[in-house]
Order: sequence, then C-alpha cells, then structure tokens
Amino acid sequence: MKKMSSRAPLLMALLFASGMAGAAETAAAAKAKSGGAKQAPVEMSVMRVLCEGKYADAQVSVNGVLKGECPIDMEVRPGLIQIRATKKRDDYYDQVFEQSFTLGSGVAKRVEVVFNKRPQFRPEAIARADKAVEASEIAMEARRRSEIPVLENAAASGDGAAMARLGAFCRNGLAGPVDLKKSSDWYKKAADAGNAEGMYEYALQSERGYLAPKNMALAVELYQKSAALGEPRALEKIGRFMEKGSDGFQKNPRLAVTYYAKAAEAGNKRASLMYWAALPEAEQDAALATEEKLATAATRIQLRKAEAGEDFDALTDAAATYTFGTYGNAVNPERALTYYRMALRQKKKQAAAGDAQTSYQLGYWYAEGGIGLSADRNEAIRYYKQAQLQGYPDAAEALSKLQSQ
Repeated sequence: MKKMSSRAPLLMALLFASGMAGAAETAAAAKAKSGGAKQAPVEMSVMRVLCEGKYADAQVSVNGVLKGECPIDMEVRPGLIQIRATKKRDDYYDQVFEQSFTLGSGVAKRVEVVFNKRPQFRPEAIARADKAVEASEIAMEARRRSEIPVLENAAASGDGAAMARLGAFCRNGLAGPVDLKKSSDWYKKAADAGNAEGMYEYALQSERGYLAPKNMALAVELYQKSAALGEPRALEKIGRFMEKGSDGFQKNPRLAVTYYAKAAEAGNKRASLMYWAALPEAEQDAALATEEKLATAATRIQLRKAEAGEDFDALTDAAATYTFGTYGNAVNPERALTYYRMALRQKKKQAAAGDAQTSYQLGYWYAEGGIGLSADRNEAIRYYKQAQLQGYPDAAEALSKLQSQ
C-alpha cells in the first residue's frame, strides 16, 4: 500500500484500518453526529485503486492529475471522477485502463484496475517520433520549395498536373505556410485544364460551398469527368451517387459496385469496403475474397504514396496498416507512429491557417482518440472552440455535447 498523505483525514485512516465498508459507515456517522454544527463547503470522499499481477504499479491519474502508482488510496472531491491507469507494455505502447463515474460526498469507493482499452502510444515514443518527423519535414519542405519555380513555369504553359501539385502544396503546407485561398485558385485552374485531381478537389469545394461558391451541378459534372480519368476518390463519389440514387443519378447499386471496385483498384481503400457492403446480402460471403483482393491492392498503392509524406489519407491508411499488420504487412509500430504524427502535423498546420473543417476534425479526433491519438478532452474542447470561431456549423453542438459529459 502506498504511503498516506500527511493531509489525510480520519476518514482515510479508517479506510486503511477497517476497509471500504467501515470507512463508508464512519463517514455517514460523522455526518449525522455533526448535527447543527457548521458544515464544510465540500465533504471529501475517498477512493482505493487496486492493481494485481500484471496490472501492478500502473500509473494512476484522476481527472487528468497524476496521483502515483497503483495500488493507491486517495482523498478526492465528490463529483465526476475520471480514472486513467497506464503501464508500459513496450517501447511504443502503454496498456490503458479508463473508468468514469460520479462519486457522492463523503463516500468511499474501491476501483480495481483491469486494462480495458486498446494499447496507446507512449508519450516518450510520441516525443521521439515528433522530433524525427520535424527534422524530416523541414528537409522535405525545402526540397519541395525548390520545385516551385519549375512547377510554376509548367503551370504557365498549361500543365494541369503542375497546377494540382501547387494546389496541394498550398492546401497542406507542404512547401511552406498553408494558403487555402491560393490552393483553391490552383485547383480551379487545374480543373479547367482537365486534370483529374484538380477536378475532384474543386468539385469537393463546390459541393460543400467551401473556398468556392456552392454549385452542386458543377460538382457532379467535375466528379464525372474526374472519374472518367480514373481518379479513385471521384470513382467512389459516383458510386455513392448511384448506390443512393441521388444528385441526378438513377439508383443502380450494381453499377455502383463496379465504380467501387475501380476506385479500390486505383488505390481507394475505403471503396473496397463499400464494394462489399453495396452487394446484396446473399452475395456478400462469396465476395469476401474479392474484397480482400481489392483492399490488398489499394493498401499497396497507399503505402507507396505514404512514403512521399504528402497525402493525408495515404498517411493515415499506412499508419493503420502498420498498427494492425493487415493485408500481408507486418506490424511496425515505429512506421505507424511516424505516419500518424506526419498526418497530424499536416492537419494542425491547416487548422492554424483558419481551416474550420480541419479544426472540427481535430476536435473530433481528440474527443474520440482518432488517428493514433489518445483521447484528450481539453484538446477536443480547444479545437471545437476554434472551429466555432472559424464558423464551422456543427462545432457549437459538438462542443456543448462534450462539455455536458
């Protein structure tokens, strides 16, 4: 048992001497005996956190404050209690236990730690990865900046691929600061030049009314042209329209399946899952082998793209692949963590540049523990507030929901 704090009151001492039930009874008796005496504004509660076997010596935090190693007894303020216990599994991961409950005034409670969450990256591993990513990104950004004069000359000659690459540089901060307006301008020029990536990106902006005037008819036209040139994200979009029978498309699930398959073959991992889900239930079992084949092909393409460190979807897909060792690839926590941190760095640059949608996404990821992150309520609130200030329509509701929990 850990050494008691010198501040611990009689209630805590009785917790040790008589066990949890006796402490609870003593707390109730003390409260009754006080009668008309002046009451303290807040009557503290006590909690015993126990660990055994492989759970022993876990680091325990309560409401975000580190309390020490388990087993541990402590005095806590009544109200919402959020317990988190972590223990090193290896150089990359911590085992994690989390539990939340409301504790009444003067109550004694026992909590037994049993790791109940998926292992999460260790803070020390994240710090190592961030240091390496920062050095790598600085070098890559310098190399990309050297490309800009060549790309601008090519763009001036009507090269749509050069225009789209400049658009990606500006949107993702790949060669310097994020510039969303300039990114939109480059993508529009690329779309006008008939580039598949440019058409998809400008269609997406036109569909959402974000960085470009909302124009769904134009968006659908550009998606169709982009899909005809083999852009995997556009192929998926057309498949969605056909599966739902929306935005001027006749409902045709069979043809949607064909578009999803083409999208997966071109590198769209999500489309491989949509291919299978869009099939009639009676055909899904027989299609599992095809879905696996499509996902494996898409994964291979995404892993190659991730090596360039430029495409967010490829980075996060590669990170997940190396986290779980899927589709014939071995588990590689170092690569997984590196790709997650590269993707997060990219998104944080966009949010800092005023991208409201990205701020909202970061809020969601911190709230839920997405893209390799541990859930962090304070960071989630910060990014939801930022998204609200930047004008994202759903941010206020998400913030209110999180703060009420």
